Amino acid sequence: MPISPRGNRHVTTVVREFLKYDLARLFVLTCLAIITQGAIAGPARTPTPSRYEIGAGTLDDALQAFASQSNIQLLYSPMLVRGKHSDGLRGNHPLVAGLAQLLAEHNLTAVAVTANTYLLRSTSKQVHVVDAPVKIPKEAPATSVAELATVTVTGTRIPQTSMELSVPMTVITADEIERSGRQTLYELLGDRPGLVSHHPMTVSSEGRYYPTVVASGASLYSLGPRATLYLLNGKRIASFGLASSDLGGLIDLNSIPLSFIDRIEILRGGASAIYGADAMAGTVNIILKKDHEGGEVSSRFGMSQQGDALSRQASAVFGMQTRTGGHLLLAADTSSQDELGGNRRDWHTNDRSRFGLPDDRVFLGFVTPLGVPVRSFPQCQATGENPDSPYCRLDSARYRTLQPEVRNKSLYVRWDQELGSSLSLYFSGLRTRSEQALQYSPLLGYLTLKPSHPDYALAPTSNPDVYLALYELGVPRNRTTSTSNDLSIGLEGMARRWNWNIALSRSDSRVHSSIDNVLQRKKVNANYENIRVDGTDNTDVMNAMRASIRPAGQYSVDTLEATSNRPLFDAFGATAQIVVGMVHHISHRRSIPDPLQLDGGLALGTLEVEPYDLRVHDSAVFTELNLPLHRTLQMDLAARLDHHQGFRSNTSPRIGFKWAPSRSFLARASFGEGYRAPSLNDTRVPFDEGTDITTMRATSQLMPCIRAGTDRCRVEYGVGDNPHLRAEYSRSLTLGLAWAPTYAFSVSLDRYHVLRTDEFGIADALRYPSLFPEGLVRDANGVLYRANRFLANIGKSETRGWELESNYLLRRDGFGELGFQLAAHYLSRYTTSSIIQPKAVENAGHDTPKLTLLGDVQWRNGRWTTTLTVRHFGTSSAYPAGQACPKENRDAGKCSNPAATLLGLNARYAGPENWSCTLGINNLLDRRPVNYRFYTGGYNMAVDDVYGRYFTLAATYRF
Repeated sequence: MPISPRGNRHVTTVVREFLKYDLARLFVLTCLAIITQGAIAGPARTPTPSRYEIGAGTLDDALQAFASQSNIQLLYSPMLVRGKHSDGLRGNHPLVAGLAQLLAEHNLTAVAVTANTYLLRSTSKQVHVVDAPVKIPKEAPATSVAELATVTVTGTRIPQTSMELSVPMTVITADEIERSGRQTLYELLGDRPGLVSHHPMTVSSEGRYYPTVVASGASLYSLGPRATLYLLNGKRIASFGLASSDLGGLIDLNSIPLSFIDRIEILRGGASAIYGADAMAGTVNIILKKDHEGGEVSSRFGMSQQGDALSRQASAVFGMQTRTGGHLLLAADTSSQDELGGNRRDWHTNDRSRFGLPDDRVFLGFVTPLGVPVRSFPQCQATGENPDSPYCRLDSARYRTLQPEVRNKSLYVRWDQELGSSLSLYFSGLRTRSEQALQYSPLLGYLTLKPSHPDYALAPTSNPDVYLALYELGVPRNRTTSTSNDLSIGLEGMARRWNWNIALSRSDSRVHSSIDNVLQRKKVNANYENIRVDGTDNTDVMNAMRASIRPAGQYSVDTLEATSNRPLFDAFGATAQIVVGMVHHISHRRSIPDPLQLDGGLALGTLEVEPYDLRVHDSAVFTELNLPLHRTLQMDLAARLDHHQGFRSNTSPRIGFKWAPSRSFLARASFGEGYRAPSLNDTRVPFDEGTDITTMRATSQLMPCIRAGTDRCRVEYGVGDNPHLRAEYSRSLTLGLAWAPTYAFSVSLDRYHVLRTDEFGIADALRYPSLFPEGLVRDANGVLYRANRFLANIGKSETRGWELESNYLLRRDGFGELGFQLAAHYLSRYTTSSIIQPKAVENAGHDTPKLTLLGDVQWRNGRWTTTLTVRHFGTSSAYPAGQACPKENRDAGKCSNPAATLLGLNARYAGPENWSCTLGINNLLDRRPVNYRFYTGGYNMAVDDVYGRYFTLAATYRF
């Protein structure tokens, strides 16, 4: 990473530069708006009574009816109203007074967020009444409506609801999480349309021959983890402690228990102007519980229909008001998921002959130099050349883990304390210890038998080549233990109508990885010719070559952030608002390779891996302005100046518009630019493929070199760092419509377009020396001795798609409540190009389907809640992007993998005395994966369900 004297500039320099160049016009606009507010602001509106007809029933139903009859929005956690009864509301009441009457007996209060939006909170928080955007009548009770210091959603730092944003946002509530039947956050987000899963086997395969680490993640719009920012309670989460070169700073989703989550906000579209780097495709904000009252104990058990993949989970949450008037929440969670082995499902095989396609299991025996089978081993011949025999074929899929073993233990605390009439202190802490394990297939040995070998007499030709599975070595297996800590402490308050928040947070991920059954380079060289191929047991030879390695790593982010927002003026029936703030990050990455990696002692691994301990500072200042231009038109402006140590400063602007000609309809548009400087995950190359000795064709560019013959240069070929890596840039555009004619029905349709340039990709100086001369390494005398693979700014990608969300609610007396939800995503275009491949390659529909759907039908009647979930994904190509369908697939009519629909059923009974029980069945019809692509093991890791029909039983007690 290039470091210059400018990399140590003080944060005040960044602020001065920001004010001077990038935000001047925005602040001028703000000042003009404030000066002219008297001319354009309308007179204060006097609330008029409305008539309400709300019968007795659950408080949840009463609040939903009140919102519908008042034509307002009410936001609240399901935990606040669960198990509470309402006597209803009838007659004429002013809005504020009517809402206060509904909430009076339940220790709840309403926060006026905007003119038609209220947030419910527990009165144990002792929120104080201050000036609010909505004028409160004097006759209203003092506890009726209050204004919080800050009320935010992910899409902006200005208090708004998702319906008021100029960018699309999806909210997953705690109730939806419970109904999903999913065991982990990874599984939950992997189901969401538009999010692409990064399976633990995909993450672990960065070690190629050995599983280097176990983690799981998900990202938006197929752009990878580098383009999706994850937040915990609005604070940045540290990347996984062991670097991920291909995926670039993955967040392990198994480290956050579902039982702690209040809601998840998924902002779709570039958010770099708000949150900075990594938010090119969007942001996922995981918000933990904090207003929980009383206690809750729950337990869950799951098992597949075949009696495997057992899962167990137990959690406890307790919230209470403290003697000092504050609020304290304590929570604990423990969970486990048994490993699902590759041989537990008969469809998991590389044998595609059942589809009329070739058998892709690897032949074991004597082969030609081109790998063409010549003669099998004696053990295979003894079975009659049975292809199912492990001595005849190696079916790697039968050994590779389908789902890893997971063991998690988590603790969470949240404390809020009022310090005065307009000042409060808060603290939150989450700690998770996670153990995950999986395995690969046996290593495949490639030997050349010489006349001195004891089994040379078996050879069908002179100096034959042999493919041999190293069964006696054992399968390479990884066990990863990670500890994550997320701490945050802050002050928030109000002064002269400014809501301010100052927070200090730390996110830390420490990982220790244990990889067994790897090969020592020196021992392999010494015992290579002792490996027998005549059926003699090779255990002693393998024991002599076997080793284990224990690499470790750490990643931490320390953050100081200050934000402040306030309403500016009322205009056209709305309120103009502004936010200003600054943030400073200190990132730290530490890598501790195993001694075998340090001295090049690992066979089939990197020859030289160096430990490192890196720190980098970055800072930013930002502002947002929400400005009503007309009674139907609103404009959002945002700008952020980021400065990363060692790189030039960069501004990320965003502008958005929301046109709402009526309360039920809006059109929105947003355009923004993004910037991502190389992180500590990108500047150093982690554990990767081995270093080989090979040759390159001698050209004038390579001279002088170590000659190998008359026209070849002898070089080392391996991985290397790139100190000249530059930032990635992006532009994003979203256009959308939303229609909500009644409270019972809403639908939104959005179109997105993201263009990313200067993308990181693998540059290969061996194959393309003229394109990547910086990868040619010379000694002190200028002689070429090495060609590297390294990350470089070589690529460009473009993604376009559509997103649809719809909800419908039907209530009938005596029948209960019937709800419908649908979310859909269609990836219409995803192209990639690079210096190596200038022509754009279409990737949409190859690794993942173009179309994904998630819907559910929910019926509530009395104490019963029954949900039918439908998950559908469309067809996908059975061959890699940029290639034609293989001849064998064309002949068999298998160029596309079939579409699939998975059903789930969840039934919950809320019994007396605060007990509830839930029975869930995932993959109700026991659909088996089908995939025709070469060497995939018969399934797509990103979308397919590998468990089959799966049962879960849960019980919860609240007190």
